[in-house]
Amino acid sequence: MSGTKRLLEQVSERVSSSPPGHRPASGGGLVAPGRWSGGWAPGSPAVSSGRAVRKRVPKPAIKDADGLDLRPDPLQARTAAELVGAMRRFHQWAGEPSYRVMAEQCGQMVSASSLHRALTSRALPPFSAVMALITGCGGSEEDKSRFASAWRRIRSGRAAGDRPQPALRALPPAAAKTG
Repeated sequence: MSGTKRLLEQVSERVSSSPPGHRPASGGGLVAPGRWSGGWAPGSPAVSSGRAVRKRVPKPAIKDADGLDLRPDPLQARTAAELVGAMRRFHQWAGEPSYRVMAEQCGQMVSASSLHRALTSRALPPFSAVMALITGCGGSEEDKSRFASAWRRIRSGRAAGDRPQPALRALPPAAAKTG
């Protein structure tokens, strides 16, 4: 029997032995109706479980016209509530993607409900929620850096514009006696 005939028999066997309404996945497992099989290798969790998982690549936010920068500036925030306000404005600036879309865009770093909580609370959200929101809205590395700096400054209790204090050093014992 030729290789092609053998392959056709195996496929028809798989189709006839599958539950009604199911079709074989390209990777070897079964896929439920309406599910997408991305052609994973046999035995991969997405195929074995019958559930397809697509990883989204975050879409970058559309930039403003030349000469305009309407992105909110998180570095102006002095309190947790102001940072959350900057996050809300960034979400609006990015076109108000849904919480589920943002969760998918950031690779499920946090859940959609955690993103909702981060945008509706006045308390300082967890760092992971801030980064997930910026990623989910298509923020650039610069946006992530600015929001991270603002979050760290507010978390540490420093006001905007404060410079970090230099570390205190102990004087050597000889200098302490003479002074």
